[in-house]
Amino acid sequence: TLVATAPNSMHLYDPGTITPDEHRRTAIHELGHAVVMVKTDPKNIPESISIRNQAGSYGRVKLAGTTSRQTEQTLLNLLATLLGGKNAENLLTGTHSTGCVGDYTRAKRIAGDMVSQFAMTAYGKNAKEILESADKLACEIIAENQAAIEELANILLEKKEISGKDFVKALKQCGK
Repeated sequence: TLVATAPNSMHLYDPGTITPDEHRRTAIHELGHAVVMVKTDPKNIPESISIRNQAGSYGRVKLAGTTSRQTEQTLLNLLATLLGGKNAENLLTGTHSTGCVGDYTRAKRIAGDMVSQFAMTAYGKNAKEILESADKLACEIIAENQAAIEELANILLEKKEISGKDFVKALKQCGK
């Protein structure tokens, strides 16, 4: 299951057109997802983080597994994870790209479902407030881990893909 992708929705996907800056932005974006994921739930380690540019996307964070029952907190964590890519791009590059649209669309749908289908309103009275709570959480985590994301981006750019276990190990090392 894919957690997040960074598609180029402006034109047909062509790996030959990806610039070094886009590769770096993609690494930062995917690491934003992964960092928020493990910081909100240390047991939720991704299977892998990739910028191999396949399956119509520039990069992805692949989940190791999912649970069928979600709580308000796990859904807020998921929303923050989805918004982590955008927030990492904003903080580390100064802007975010159109590659964030799929993540934001999915987050909006989940926040709406939290209110309309699941009667979950602990983090806001409506979907907009829930998204704002998740966005704030993602921003805080990205800001606290900015240096680690920059360092891990270099590793991901070199290797193109890292396992979740290697990511967690490297994230811990970056914090020292």
